Amino acid sequence: MQSRNLYRQLQKIEKSISIIGLAGSGKSTIGKRLARKIGIPVYDTDSHVEKLVGHNKVEIYDFQGKEFFKKKEKEAVKEILSYGIIVMSTGNETYLDDELRNLINEKCITVWLKADIETLYSRIIRRNTRPEIDRLDDKKAALQKMIDDTSHIYQNANITVTSQDMDPHYIIDAIIAKLNRILNNVPIS
Repeated sequence: MQSRNLYRQLQKIEKSISIIGLAGSGKSTIGKRLARKIGIPVYDTDSHVEKLVGHNKVEIYDFQGKEFFKKKEKEAVKEILSYGIIVMSTGNETYLDDELRNLINEKCITVWLKADIETLYSRIIRRNTRPEIDRLDDKKAALQKMIDDTSHIYQNANITVTSQDMDPHYIIDAIIAKLNRILNNVPIS
């Protein structure tokens, strides 16, 4: 019964949902699970760029550079947002670009996955897939600087959910509860 009511409520969504946050906050994982739970397609901007270019993110950074990646990322975001109502998991710096942030804010309900330095650091050191961070000598200090430099931008998201080491199920439930509040015009506290 609860899932039927949830489905009816979420059918009111007239905007896409964009998952934003720093590297390691869980955007891709949560985006996939949220989309599955509410029954709409999901797209990951980094994966979409990789498909457009035919190389993974590390190779793109190595051979064509960060600026080339950012150019392709803009193309990817614009294309993805033309697909209708979707969940879009963004890259680490997507929402920090003024043009993309304005477009995302116009077309999406934004969900900031906020995580502390320890959570982000423990997640990013597991893999070598984040060239914007992987090549830095002091990754933890770089992450702290990113948190300090970007929190004022991310805090303007429609929804903020802390994504420390919580089970993704609880994070999804928190997002859905806040989405329902937005859809019913109830302020989010």
